[in-house]
Amino acid sequence: MRVLKTTHLVPDWIEKELRSNFSRASRAGRRAAKTEPRAARVVYRTEEHALRIELTNGATITLPVT
Repeated sequence: MRVLKTTHLVPDWIEKELRSNFSRASRAGRRAAKTEPRAARVVYRTEEHALRIELTNGATITLPVT
């Protein structure tokens, strides 16, 4: 068993499972970042009262802010 910072004992099998899940989630996040559009830049346009969002795939979304 390992002792966490909060002084709780954690069985080794839980520690192993947590590490495995974290690794799997990290890989999935890296894959998604490469294939799914994400916000790359956001600008508030005061004269138009609009929020402009530029995505990593080159698309741009402009939303009115009211």
